[in-house]
Parts: sequence; C-alpha cells; structure tokens
Amino acid sequence: RLGDVLGELQHDFAVQLKKKNISLEIMELSTLDPMVCDRSRMKQVLSNLVGNAIKFTNFKGTIKVDVVQEPQSMTIKIVDNGIGIEREDIPHIFERFYKADRSRGYEGTGLGLAIARHIVQSHGGSLSVESQIGEGSEFRIILPQTFVD
Repeated sequence: RLGDVLGELQHDFAVQLKKKNISLEIMELSTLDPMVCDRSRMKQVLSNLVGNAIKFTNFKGTIKVDVVQEPQSMTIKIVDNGIGIEREDIPHIFERFYKADRSRGYEGTGLGLAIARHIVQSHGGSLSVESQIGEGSEFRIILPQTFVD
C-alpha cells in the first residue's frame, strides 16, 4: 500500500520538515488498491524525491504528493514550490554524478535521481520532471498497474 510507505516517509522526514517549516501534504491514499512492486526500492525512490524536495524548498514551503490510479497505470506526483531546476539542467539531472548548479553548495553525490530512475524503469515505469526556476518542480512516476487480489 502506497499510503503506508508515504506515511513512513512523513515520519522519517519529520525533523527536516519541522526545521524548515515545510508542509508535506499527502492526498488520501486509503482508497487506492495495493500494487505489486519491490516495496523497499519504491520507498527508496520516494524517499529520494521527497528528500530532494525538502532540500530545495525554502523555509515555509509546501510539498504535495498526489496519486492518480487508472486501470492500467498509477501516476505518483511529488510537487514542490522550491527553487526549481534550470531548463538546461533538466535533460541531465537523471545522469549519474550530475549535480545542477554546484555553486549553491548542496551536498550529495549526484546519484540519487539516476538510481531512482533506474528503479522505476526496472518496474516497467518512467520518471520525469517539469520545473520552473523560482516556482518549483513536479516529479512524475508512472508505473504499470499490477493489483493484488
């Protein structure tokens, strides 16, 4: 159940969210059907995306997680009102070791998004982003829907 994983992430990131006074809004997920996936790997993907959203969202920002379940797929959106990603960086952010705007001094290896995309693709899905500088980013995971009976 995706709601269980996101609830764990809300708990895992509670200190960072409180420190920056960021609101993490997760849509009501109890009505979603359970799906078949590697739970620990999917948690790793969502943790990476939520962690990045926290890192790149300013004090008193908002992060929203929304899920749309369709008969053949599930779309998970992580939307923040953070600093955004430069247009020229977007084609490269899923490459290993790529770090956008190194001058901002953010820590990290540049592997998180590459690993996240690999995990999503290994589930038969896709990971994409839309972003505007100063307005934020929307990461979108689309997974083929496999239901648990």
